[in-house]
Amino acid sequence: MGMTQLIMEELAKIYGSDYAISKALGKNTSYVNSYRSKGRIFSDEVGLKAAQLLDMPVDLVIMGLATDRALDKPWYDDLADALKETHERIEAREKAEKEANEAVSSISSKKETEKIYETVKKAV
Repeated sequence: MGMTQLIMEELAKIYGSDYAISKALGKNTSYVNSYRSKGRIFSDEVGLKAAQLLDMPVDLVIMGLATDRALDKPWYDDLADALKETHERIEAREKAEKEANEAVSSISSKKETEKIYETVKKAV
């Protein structure tokens, strides 16, 4: 549960309705309803007012709201996808480098074997 939802629940315990909450916050009822129905996140200004009404630590409320914004689903999903793609590219590059190193080692071993063969052939 996000900070806005937590605050809304606490305000509902005290004020009882979105109408009463909206009056306490100095906002219209549709504005307050949108936080509940659409999962919007309070602005810092509204969060500060709510913190005062609930006698909550202001810094805790602001940090909670900032965290909610940072973890907002579309942004978080995009970041998670980008990190996954980056990880996959790194794994693919490491695999290619390993295969290339093995190929180079194989070539070096083949050349050394050919040199030994030529040396033995000359000796015989």
